[in-house]
Amino acid sequence: VYLSGVQEYNSEYLFFYTCYVLYIASFVLSYLYSQRKEVDSVTKISNEPRYVFSSILFTLLAFFFYLPVLIEFREYILSPRRIYELTRTGYGIYFYPSLMFSLVASICAFFTHRKSKLFCIAIVLINCVLIFLHGNKGPI
Repeated sequence: VYLSGVQEYNSEYLFFYTCYVLYIASFVLSYLYSQRKEVDSVTKISNEPRYVFSSILFTLLAFFFYLPVLIEFREYILSPRRIYELTRTGYGIYFYPSLMFSLVASICAFFTHRKSKLFCIAIVLINCVLIFLHGNKGPI
């Protein structure tokens, strides 16, 4: 809308920002609703070992999916924004799955905080570094 040069797009701006606010508000309301009452588990088996395995697996998948880009642009590792600029087209097959796996690994790690806070923090930090290497400001 901004790049078109026409300044008559107030309704489009309103629509875009309304959708953006609804997107964030839905996550906040879902989280608050899920924290209202205790969910009774049918079984007493802990799911934490599965989350530990899942968080490690998704972290490794995220790293291996993005590894070809890191190898190709190794001279820009310290400037990830430059990697992002150079990989805007043609590298989506590496970029988006890696980003998704990294975010899912972070979510799985949050479910392990009762078992090991250090493990949870380590997995989240590793995934934050990996997301930072993507150069995309959105997921951070």
